[in-house]
Amino acid sequence: MTSMHLVIQVALLLTNLLPPSAPPLVPFLGQGTVQADRSLDFWFGRWKVYENGQFDGEDVVTREMNGFACTETWKGVTAGDEGKSQFYYMPAKKQWKQVWITPFGVYKEKFSEPYPNGIRFAGTVFSPGGREVKDRTTLSRLPNGEVHQVIESLKDGKWLKRFDAIYRH
Repeated sequence: MTSMHLVIQVALLLTNLLPPSAPPLVPFLGQGTVQADRSLDFWFGRWKVYENGQFDGEDVVTREMNGFACTETWKGVTAGDEGKSQFYYMPAKKQWKQVWITPFGVYKEKFSEPYPNGIRFAGTVFSPGGREVKDRTTLSRLPNGEVHQVIESLKDGKWLKRFDAIYRH
């Protein structure tokens, strides 16, 4: 047991969230008892991204925390076009959650849903001024190892395509 696990377990014991006879924290947290979801494996790596055949930026997607999390770092060709996502897997819900942040205070919160040959994240974009827009991102595996990404926003009851790109290694 690491010192951090010991600190957490002592804190839980002191707040009566765990009885004194509780097993060590690692099994309590479920480490080793649940397999991480592999739905995002096809997307991990360093990518060059093309929209309409034109280079649009680079995206790095890394698997972390034993597969229960991943980080996406986007850097577009236009100044200021950057962002970062943290994804984490929720085993009890069998679902991923994405939180996307930008340097301008715009952020997204989305949840995964099944999609043929890929995965879709649907949720809301929040502006610093409080505006909310329904948003979804679809990632599809292509037979040649590339990834197709489509980002859409809901306007007047219709999904409008805002980004349609191909990811290449």
